[in-house]
Amino acid sequence: MSFLKFFITPNKPCFIRKKVLKINNLVLPYYKFFKHIQYFLDREGLIYWGKIKKIIKYGSNYAIEYDKRIFVERKTIAIKA
Repeated sequence: MSFLKFFITPNKPCFIRKKVLKINNLVLPYYKFFKHIQYFLDREGLIYWGKIKKIIKYGSNYAIEYDKRIFVERKTIAIKA
């Protein structure tokens, strides 16, 4: 959290938000890479955030279950990443 406070304070310009990032073949401004988990269908390759319900370890991998359920075609689904 202190990392974000360094960049986002009222006294300092938020220069990182003006930067362009390239992740894989996707080139976007910094602020467009981060979206709330409810918009996970918008685009592949973005970084989604939200309140986490639980993290489960499977061998050397992890499963992240988000707290909010999402509506897709009038059905609710639990998001697991």
